[in-house]
Amino acid sequence: MRGAPRRLTRADLSARAPRAWAALLSAGALGAWGCDGDDAPATAGGAGAAAGVTAGATAGAAAGVTAGATAGAAAGVTAGATAGAAAGAAAGATAGATAGAEAPPRGRFDPAAPLPEPAATPLAPPAAIAAPAAHAPDPACAGSWVAEARGWVVDEVGRAVEGAKVQLCVRVAGSGSLLCLMPADTGADGAFSLSVPNDARCLDELTFRSLVPRERYATMYCHAQLSDVGADGVLRAVSPLVLYETRPALASDAASVTLAGDLTVRLDDPSALFGQDLADVWGRPVAPTAPGLCFLGEGARVDGLFTFAPEADVVGAAAALRFPNAAGYAPGAEVALYALGNLDCTLGGEERVEEGDWDRFGTGVVDASGAWVEAPAAGGLPCLSWFGYGPAQP
Repeated sequence: MRGAPRRLTRADLSARAPRAWAALLSAGALGAWGCDGDDAPATAGGAGAAAGVTAGATAGAAAGVTAGATAGAAAGVTAGATAGAAAGAAAGATAGATAGAEAPPRGRFDPAAPLPEPAATPLAPPAAIAAPAAHAPDPACAGSWVAEARGWVVDEVGRAVEGAKVQLCVRVAGSGSLLCLMPADTGADGAFSLSVPNDARCLDELTFRSLVPRERYATMYCHAQLSDVGADGVLRAVSPLVLYETRPALASDAASVTLAGDLTVRLDDPSALFGQDLADVWGRPVAPTAPGLCFLGEGARVDGLFTFAPEADVVGAAAALRFPNAAGYAPGAEVALYALGNLDCTLGGEERVEEGDWDRFGTGVVDASGAWVEAPAAGGLPCLSWFGYGPAQP
């Protein structure tokens, strides 16, 4: 989405919020600020309370039976069960709430387990994607007329992901307006369908954004092929959106984090990371040949990739980087650095990296030992989404 007028930043939205930007803020708040929260304490606390009730009731009943042998079995069972259940409920709720408050964000995958081996999905597209529609295209549209977008979401080993959020970011033909629409949820088969408002159906570009709320999958952005739009106005994705697990940091503090794969991200100003503490960021390396990396396309060569969760913007600054020279570049060699644009990703605080665009943002240098590639904060990583590197001179 290059060459388009600069989109408003969050700071601008408080003063200027016409309908298009209000829609963007609404969708962005749900995705970037609302969907990545952690409700594990409530869940874990509830589970602990339930476990406490069960354990307490069992223990209380047993105690009651023993006491009842003397004072009356029936009365002892009733009194023991009641007292035990109450005590168990209180203890379980307290222990469960404490455990829940201390628990890290956990989703449907185990963050302590080894990373899975990515594999292309063996699943056929869900049948709902091919179902006919009755939309009537607008013959006056000078772009691609899209009334609905359908597709499906899988994880990195090809399993359908239920409960993912999928959002459309569209550029309207003629006006060039950029809108990120309200998301829809995927079903048990991973399928989704999103309707496009009547006044935003004539498009120049469309990008999918997918994530799982409160779970540490990396957010995925994929430009759609508008040539896939049918005569009925339905864009039917031919490949799934693929979500990758991440892992907790190996080490972190307020100003730096070291992630799986020994990537270190450092901020001169820790408050520059919008809506996130750097110490809470998860990540991992991903092979450039892994499935579903739609943003790579056929552009410049990429030798390595890392991804982050949750996604975040580095506001008014950039992040310094250090990572292993796994590609074996020569000491002193320059290395091209790339980032995937997300909801709010800016170069130098001005030029935007649009949603789904894979742009070069800077240059790293191999240190004298040949072991590490380093990039200073000046011209460093502009946002936390997906980051890649390759030779500066392909």
